[in-house]
Amino acid sequence: MALIEIEVLRCEDTLRSSTLQRAVNWLGPPDGTVVLTLESGEEFSDKLVDEVVDTFGEFGEIILVRSAYTLHQKFTIVSDSI
Repeated sequence: MALIEIEVLRCEDTLRSSTLQRAVNWLGPPDGTVVLTLESGEEFSDKLVDEVVDTFGEFGEIILVRSAYTLHQKFTIVSDSI
């Protein structure tokens, strides 16, 4: 005769997925994307975008620049050093 103790854990799939999604959203993009927003709330001028691209270009090749809602700029950078 033996006494066996078994601990069973159950996880609800929808709750697990929801928790994982919130954690991933909190961490931000999984790539080298930088999101910039001006404190003034103004849109980015072409000159400012060019300056940011030049600055970020020192760290790696910028493969994508996109605007979100015109108040945010997203720069995706690819670099061996990041």
